[in-house]
Amino acid sequence: MKKIFTILLMTLLSFNLFACGGGKPKDMSDENYEAAKGALETIDSYIAGNLSDEETDSRLNDYYEILVDGDDLITQGIITDVLGVQIELSGDKNIAEIKKHREEIADSIGE
Repeated sequence: MKKIFTILLMTLLSFNLFACGGGKPKDMSDENYEAAKGALETIDSYIAGNLSDEETDSRLNDYYEILVDGDDLITQGIITDVLGVQIELSGDKNIAEIKKHREEIADSIGE
């Protein structure tokens, strides 16, 4: 009986894990979600060495212009991380810090 209960409980918990994450947060507009995904892709391309500092900064600025109108907390956090990456690009270019901001954005949008 304990084994059946344990297996049932593990199955239910695993379904719960699969249901979490992924997809647009419910309080975020479609436009801001797409901008956040674009910023994430831009940062990934920069980390991979496919974009220059200037091109990355320019693209992130375009996404910032879309995100800045968002009034939900998730979007505000993403704006902070986009600006954090831009600060790193204009300064030390600390890849560890850029990756940290990238992960924060990814976590915010369930990627």
